Amino acid sequence: GADLEAEHNLAPPWPDSTERSGDSKKVIDISAEEAKALLGNLSAKSIETLRKFASGESVAFDSLVGPGNAYENLSDLKRSFVGAVNRRLRTVTRNRSAVLFRKIDGEGGVSIAVRPMTAAALQQAMP
Repeated sequence: GADLEAEHNLAPPWPDSTERSGDSKKVIDISAEEAKALLGNLSAKSIETLRKFASGESVAFDSLVGPGNAYENLSDLKRSFVGAVNRRLRTVTRNRSAVLFRKIDGEGGVSIAVRPMTAAALQQAMP
């Protein structure tokens, strides 16, 4: 219900709220135009992974990382996917503190999600 959504909106940025630069990061909403621009410069693999987030559901960490999944381990996921997406996001939005993903701690472990408006924008922008 509403409580869960409120909790999700307060969910911290993922991987974490401060990167090496020490800047505080904020999970943002993007428009369909921004989503198109974002997708325009990502690898096919990143786009396929982002597709999982376009439904608005949170994506279990375990479904992204490890044997049989797209990314070998946490650092591979952070570098190849999250890092690439967030760098592109900052270029598109001109917002240096923007991040796309938020961390949701659930009973089944950690999952990551995007905000509802972002999910809808991604859905519209997906090829």
